[in-house]
Amino acid sequence: MLSSPPVSVIICAYNADKYITNTINSILQQTYANIEVLILDDASTDSTPKIIEKAAVLDSRIRHIRNSENKGIAYVRQMGLENAKYDWVLFIDADDLACHDMIEKQIEVLVKDPNLIAVGTYAYYIGEDDNKILGFMKIGPKTREEYFYFHRNNKLIFLPITTLCSRKLALQVGGYRVDGFPDNYPIRLRDFCEDLDLWCRLSDLGAEGKYMITIPEPLFYYRKRMGSLSTQNIFYMQSKIRWIKDCLLRRRSQGSERSYEEYIKSISPLKKLNHLRLDYAAFYYRKAGFAYINKEYLKFISLLFLVIVLNPKYIMDKVRTQKFARQ
Repeated sequence: MLSSPPVSVIICAYNADKYITNTINSILQQTYANIEVLILDDASTDSTPKIIEKAAVLDSRIRHIRNSENKGIAYVRQMGLENAKYDWVLFIDADDLACHDMIEKQIEVLVKDPNLIAVGTYAYYIGEDDNKILGFMKIGPKTREEYFYFHRNNKLIFLPITTLCSRKLALQVGGYRVDGFPDNYPIRLRDFCEDLDLWCRLSDLGAEGKYMITIPEPLFYYRKRMGSLSTQNIFYMQSKIRWIKDCLLRRRSQGSERSYEEYIKSISPLKKLNHLRLDYAAFYYRKAGFAYINKEYLKFISLLFLVIVLNPKYIMDKVRTQKFARQ
């Protein structure tokens, strides 16, 4: 493996004119310079295209592709995989920010072992204010041993989107799924947990000795916007996570995956009721997080109590992976 392999950094953007300049700059100012910056504009209607065009004139490392109509994040991420120049790719959303040495530190870990196929990092949570840290995201196996424990026990592999990974292997396992979801939903199902689905299919390569890890250090800023909270979306997201787990178990038992619709039809009424309980716990936990950020502490405590009543295990899992910053 090359000691300093080239990296394609892929920025997916839609109506991101408020943030994208800082995102682009956070990539262009990386201490690791052997990169291309592929910016994919998903038919933005604000000034995002003009900002991208101006940036491309100023730095030759930037390439940009613009969709004529909005296709959604899963489609655009797949475009990134298919159009990237280099085999090592890293996605970042157009409202997130990378620490200046993020890619350098990921490469330092990556080149130590040819069986390492993806390297993520911990993250800071931020809101509208780039300079105010709201909390911390800590997901992903930190060591090879931890990863293979997850693999042996058929655990879902959660990694941040800014995970440096092999483009060749991502395409080999099918890339980001765009097709195969029902069209009669009010939202695009393919756009929920599209990254988790890919990480879990890549994790199947653990059978060949391949593995993925996370650097246990916050190296990017993940933006949590208040407007992203939606009851309906939480339920779709949780449902798709369960389908991803069902697919993982079926693949590893030498069976064939079920389509999302087939999976939904197989769920009994009693199990659906239990899923509803778990989904409301996830929803109230997210609301509790926003209440804490807004310093609505009584509301925060009340919502956490609801989560504990509905699903105490959920609280314990989140304590291990997330932490609110002191206000």
